[in-house]
Amino acid sequence: MIEVCRIADSQVPCARYFLREEQEMLHVIAGRIGALAERARIVEALRASERHARELYERLPIATVCWQQRGDTFVLVDHNRAALALSDGRVPAWVGRALAELLPDRPELVDAMKTCVATQGALRREVEVARPDGPTAIFVVSFGFVPPDLVLTHVLDVTRERHLERRFQEAQKMEVLGRMAAGVAHDFNNLLTVILSYTGMLEKSVATSKATGSDVADLEEIRKASERAAALTQQLLSFSRRDIVAPEVVDLGAKIRELRGMLVRLLGEERILTVSLAGAPCPVRIGPGHLDQLLVNLVINARDATRVGGRVVIATATLEAGDDDGGHLDLPPGPRVVMTVRDDGSGMDEATRARIFEPFFTTKPPGFGTGMGLAIVYGIVRQANGAIVVDSQPGRGTTFRIYFPRDQEPLPRRPLTAPAPQTREPGGETILLVEDSEPVRRLVLRVLGAAGYHVLAAADAAEALLVCERNGGAIDLLVTDLVMPWTTGASLAQRVAARCPGLRVLFTSGSSERALQAAAELDASASFIAKPFTGEALVGLVRRILDGEGGEPAAS
Repeated sequence: MIEVCRIADSQVPCARYFLREEQEMLHVIAGRIGALAERARIVEALRASERHARELYERLPIATVCWQQRGDTFVLVDHNRAALALSDGRVPAWVGRALAELLPDRPELVDAMKTCVATQGALRREVEVARPDGPTAIFVVSFGFVPPDLVLTHVLDVTRERHLERRFQEAQKMEVLGRMAAGVAHDFNNLLTVILSYTGMLEKSVATSKATGSDVADLEEIRKASERAAALTQQLLSFSRRDIVAPEVVDLGAKIRELRGMLVRLLGEERILTVSLAGAPCPVRIGPGHLDQLLVNLVINARDATRVGGRVVIATATLEAGDDDGGHLDLPPGPRVVMTVRDDGSGMDEATRARIFEPFFTTKPPGFGTGMGLAIVYGIVRQANGAIVVDSQPGRGTTFRIYFPRDQEPLPRRPLTAPAPQTREPGGETILLVEDSEPVRRLVLRVLGAAGYHVLAAADAAEALLVCERNGGAIDLLVTDLVMPWTTGASLAQRVAARCPGLRVLFTSGSSERALQAAAELDASASFIAKPFTGEALVGLVRRILDGEGGEPAAS
């Protein structure tokens, strides 16, 4: 018993040693288990982060493609879902293929990637891609270097934005051209009024004298040239949307059916006209005669662009409020009518298409066109609060799409042209003439004075009111320009009418932007004569007004 105890006592230090070792090993194992658990936690966190990053990558609304540099080329190795949508599902088949193989005609993209890798930075390029079935697509491509050998590209389709920018720039350019054209036409109409009227006086004088036949012929040539110039200024005003018209509601489909025979004759037997009209009415509010001009000019343009055997298609359709088609255009909200005129002719490049609405721009040889046809189309469409879109490519024809607000409510028409001259003799009435253009003022003073009227002349509204006061308000007719310094003809008419009971008014204008604003103040029954006019037309209209056949007395 004593021996056993001795042995046990001798083994206690050893047991204690092994116990300590075991505890230390347990601590090490526990530490390692903790480290393994931490490592597993970190790995899981990394995997979660990777899944999150991948999800973000996949959910990016911008098409993203990853390329790996392999020597002098770059191979597509990854892409997100947006890239799948942008490529119409074709991009998975491109994985593993080189950029130079996929886009052999775009070496500038390979150069951009090489620059990105060399500088280890970022850059961007704008790329245009021709589409066989539509307008050119425009993409912004951003390149970013990802060490050690990856290039990440973001591809953003900016086609719509760029086309809207171009349309806005074109609209600004056309607005400037329109203002210039309107200014030239306004001043030129004053000059033509003088030229035409004095020419008419000379023709009458020559007819009663012993002038030679050559004198008569010379005056006739002057008159014809003046009338052609007047027609040209009217075209400029149509382009600039500054000709004063009272719009009316017209059924687009009915008008096309009415003009179809004439349009077929314009195209000739060598070309085919196809008309496809919407089943529902297509009412649009447009100036009288403007729709005829628009259709004729578009069909003539299509005829000149097509060869023998070519086809021209005219179609109409209605668009309800909220339809996407045409929704990006600068149009009032609500339902619309769209008219399409399409040909399969020679088409246009981008540089030509950008200029087709400019006045006097033409690709035809000298003597075969004035370059005003499409300019007039543009002006008519814009004056009718519409929009026009042109799609064209060389060799693929041209399509004009014209969008109008759809209207239902007709407007009363206000006659804006001078009636035929009357033969009734004047009765010596007093006329107050207000005209700021001195040559026109002298002319009208002479014409009306020669017709037997007592004419009082003033250069502006202030002088007109003074003349009215000096005359004691005994004025039968006010003949005034719609636009004057500091006021309008309508405003002046109200002030003169307050002093002259029963006053009648005749407005004149060579048309300008301010004249359009002033015309909005006029009553529907107001009398108006557009410049240029002849002395004979003016005298005839004045007589009708004084006899109560053209316009009501001005309200005081």
